[in-house]
Amino acid sequence: MTKAFRLEYILFKDSEEFERQFYNFSLEENIHSKQAYTTIIIGSNGTGKSRLLRSIVDIFNDLNNIKYNSNLHTKLIATFAYEVQYHIGNNKYLINFDTYKHEVLMNDEFYDISKIELPDSCIAAAYTLHEKFIMNNDGPSRMNRYSEKYKPDFYNYLGIKTQNNYAFSSANINKALDLITEAISVEGFNKDIENVFKFLKFNPAITITYDVRKHKQLFSEFQTVESLRNTERITMSRSSFSYNAVKNISIINDESILQRIADAINAISKSYKNDRKFSINIAFTEEYDNSEIVGAYKHISLLRKYNLINYETTFIYKIDRNTLFSKKLELKSLSSGEIHILTSLLSLASAVKENSLVLIDEPELSLHPNWQIKYMDLINKIFKKSGDCHFIIATHSHFLASGLTPNSSAILSLSMGDNERVRPKILPSVYGWSAENILYNIFGVATTRNYYFEMDVKQLLSLLENESTDRAQIHLLIEKFESFKLTSTDPLFVLIEEAKEYISSLQ
Repeated sequence: MTKAFRLEYILFKDSEEFERQFYNFSLEENIHSKQAYTTIIIGSNGTGKSRLLRSIVDIFNDLNNIKYNSNLHTKLIATFAYEVQYHIGNNKYLINFDTYKHEVLMNDEFYDISKIELPDSCIAAAYTLHEKFIMNNDGPSRMNRYSEKYKPDFYNYLGIKTQNNYAFSSANINKALDLITEAISVEGFNKDIENVFKFLKFNPAITITYDVRKHKQLFSEFQTVESLRNTERITMSRSSFSYNAVKNISIINDESILQRIADAINAISKSYKNDRKFSINIAFTEEYDNSEIVGAYKHISLLRKYNLINYETTFIYKIDRNTLFSKKLELKSLSSGEIHILTSLLSLASAVKENSLVLIDEPELSLHPNWQIKYMDLINKIFKKSGDCHFIIATHSHFLASGLTPNSSAILSLSMGDNERVRPKILPSVYGWSAENILYNIFGVATTRNYYFEMDVKQLLSLLENESTDRAQIHLLIEKFESFKLTSTDPLFVLIEEAKEYISSLQ
């Protein structure tokens, strides 16, 4: 873990949304943890959690672009001045950006921005219709609106948006399947995906069926580089999706890519049956040998990248000790929570590289509280060999916070200041706290029967009744209670006013 990436803080200098304060994403006492580091961002609706994640994405994509081309200062994504500090291994980088100029310090000495180390990849995962991340892809350039600023070799979007920034629920399933077939074809893929299937009580195996009917003419002939350059002739309707896909192939100038596509088409043509469909099995166990079909995975990934084959069905399997591939269920028949946790974690496991910055927005969607409690444990198991990564997760779930490990985590709380700008506060570890304790003391939510809320009320009443001179503790309790929205007739509002008067009388 010599290159472990840790984001320490960001200071927004002139943002209209964020106060000029340090937004800390790691704690000094555990920033060099050997485990993957996790930062949980919490805050009520409208406090900018998703916008903060997007700002991090924009900052690091800018740095990646400037590193390789210093002339891009006029084409930056971030529209605000900032200071960012992060660590990679034993090196500490401090970067100031102001008026199209980056000033870099490495280990407190001035440094050339073209030589800085960055995380090997920046991954953004979100599953809501209104998330803020930008979708990019590494497909044909004509279909890749954001490839110039969000380069696919550095930035990877995982979510439900499609190439035109539309959102479809099936997009997340397709993305997960694309990623896992691509990842399984790479030697050394060692993520512990088996744990996800065990958690859901399924065998660690899937079967994917593909359909080539939309391009049946393309797959009916032996293809060469020259024939692919004339693919437009085989599609009748110029407005069809099929026409657009083959047209993108015909304009590829790189002969080596065309040759790979031709080889893939010819290889797959031998696999499908008369109904123009073919299937592959993938198992995520050490005992199952996937090596024989690694070549098929590579062909499939390439053809999917250029939209030349489509998904037909995907099956998973109920637990059976005798065989992996029996008692099948269609993936789409699962509950929304099962689909979400399976596809989202498969995508992450496939996409996360060593030394990655991973940003996840509201992963608790569609998950039962019991699953939310276990989510962080699943993340830790899947990425137990990825201690060089930093996960930053925005959430409304106090159950996710309860799953943090104390030696490799931090909590960043966001709230709205008096000037309508977001202000940050780093919070202590909540390891071992009950969900009710976290809900009240971390998320600032008090229910009528919350034990910790009742104890704070009793303490303030006791301090006033006994005419205590502990002004600091009384101030602390007043500040905590004032974070709740109260009417003037609320008994707690009355208690706060009495406490304020008492404090004034002590001066």
